[in-house]
Amino acid sequence: MAEPLKNFFGPDVPARVADMIAAVLPDFDREAFLEVALHGLEELELTPRARQVSRALAGVLPKDRDRAIRILIDALHTEIGSKRLVGMASFQFLPFVFFIADEGLDCFEKAPRQPSGRAASLGSGTSRLGLGGRIPVPRHTRCC
Repeated sequence: MAEPLKNFFGPDVPARVADMIAAVLPDFDREAFLEVALHGLEELELTPRARQVSRALAGVLPKDRDRAIRILIDALHTEIGSKRLVGMASFQFLPFVFFIADEGLDCFEKAPRQPSGRAASLGSGTSRLGLGGRIPVPRHTRCC
């Protein structure tokens, strides 16, 4: 029998998310994030695991959602975030997706797709995907 998908989203995923955020937000409260993100994680299925990590992000990122979305976009451009992933490893980005869906679709629509600050100096992971450094937003997801 195939391994359950939730097993590809173990405690290592919130740790990698924390590493990505800490790379662009030096005062990121990693311990507070991981305490919430890991609480009862093993009992949850895949989607609830990702949503829990998303809620943990919402608790530690700035309340200014424009700034929080900017941090997430910058985190995608870090060495960790832009690493080429294979198989189910891309599940590590599910918390980003849920955070944007729950906390800031309108902010994401307005946010520039280029990295800023520290992430800009680390290079663009999206260029490896042939996106020219941009994160495209499909037309059907636009809310504004």
